[in-house]
Amino acid sequence: MAQTITKTYSTAGSFNIRFPSDVTSVQAQMWGGGGGAGGVSGTKSGGGGGAGGAYVVSSVTVTAGVAYPVVVGAGGTAGAAAANGGSGDASWFAVVGSALAPGGNFGTGGSGNNTGYGGGAGGTTGAIGTLAYMGGTATTGTTGVGGGAGGGGASDTGVGGNASGLTGGTGALTGGGAGGNARGTAGGAGIAGTAYGGGAGGPYSNNTTDRAGAVGGAGAVVLSYSTSDVDIYSIGSVTIDNAAAGTIVYTVPSGYTQTGLLVGVLCYCFPSQSGAKIATITLGTQSPVAKIQQVGPAGMNTYSEWWYLASPLSGIGSIVITPSAPLAYIRGIAMTLLNVGTSQADATSGTTNTSTATTSVSITTVTDRSIVFSGVQDATGSSGPTPSSPQITLYNPDITDIFSYTQAKTPAGTVTHTYSGGAASDSWDDAIISIYPYPVAAGSFFPMRTLLGVGT
Repeated sequence: MAQTITKTYSTAGSFNIRFPSDVTSVQAQMWGGGGGAGGVSGTKSGGGGGAGGAYVVSSVTVTAGVAYPVVVGAGGTAGAAAANGGSGDASWFAVVGSALAPGGNFGTGGSGNNTGYGGGAGGTTGAIGTLAYMGGTATTGTTGVGGGAGGGGASDTGVGGNASGLTGGTGALTGGGAGGNARGTAGGAGIAGTAYGGGAGGPYSNNTTDRAGAVGGAGAVVLSYSTSDVDIYSIGSVTIDNAAAGTIVYTVPSGYTQTGLLVGVLCYCFPSQSGAKIATITLGTQSPVAKIQQVGPAGMNTYSEWWYLASPLSGIGSIVITPSAPLAYIRGIAMTLLNVGTSQADATSGTTNTSTATTSVSITTVTDRSIVFSGVQDATGSSGPTPSSPQITLYNPDITDIFSYTQAKTPAGTVTHTYSGGAASDSWDDAIISIYPYPVAAGSFFPMRTLLGVGT
């Protein structure tokens, strides 16, 4: 059953995303960061506001399994006293030449009495996409009146609103952030723009006090695509040392059917607590997560585990991981999966081995386009493990623990996960599971078979 997946990146920074095997095209919507406002030094002087960030939409051809960059532009920096603000950063997806939304231009600032400094102009210079709208233009600071207001962020409904006097421009509907208002005769620092892409409002100095500008609103990237394969919607993780419990924060989106929560845990305990393992995993008021695999021999003090909850409630929640003895070292990962059912994971077996620099574990998938996850510990190692190609690193909390997966595979068959980087005398434990897309095939549904992991 195909679902249209929408993933929103609204925190400034760089990210990576991979797509399922049946995805060839992605719609990318992008907002550039809003421009920052300039700062002032001197009496009766107003700093210029920042322009709103531009909006761009583009259809981008992608290849499944490839890691594509997602960059969310930060809002422009606040100008210090007597300094210009910063332009908003561009947001882009895949490669710069595929889709890019420029940030808003900065507002100017300076040092001088009875001076108004210029606001940033909206524009789409440098935009790359099939549709582009510019952010709103900011106003100029006015002596004896106030600073310049910020322009509004653009969106798919049109250009961002231009600022007017001391009032920030309105953001275009469906995503554009409002521009910050300017400070009036009462004076004060600039006022930040709002996400996505609102320009900052400028400051006003009504006495000899220096006034800084303000930051623009952050941009965003929203990706939409259709898939029938298992999709990793979001990932949460935790590293807890010397603790009685660990907590993973996770997110389950609303509006989707066939969702599941997959939890992987690597647990290490002190030698005096030999055999300690994960006792429970709870999910707020929901039912406990079901354990589907646990690997770890007595005496090694390590366990690799996978747990699963079908149809988790939407929203942000916390997974509490409690070991059977305190003072454990816990490495955990939680993944929200889409296009899975209530029985997508069943009991599996893993493997352990000792006195080897590498380890591998194999699994035979039951269904076409299954996705394979594994977690491994180099229990006695001081380096590694490193996954081999085509394994994809999901979470690598430290030098001895790692989670990885193999992108959806067609047809069904044997998948081997191999790890290297240890010493000849190291001990390992591996856990591997297979998750298949829902429905399995027209008119049929196969509960997942018990799948054996074999170590070498």
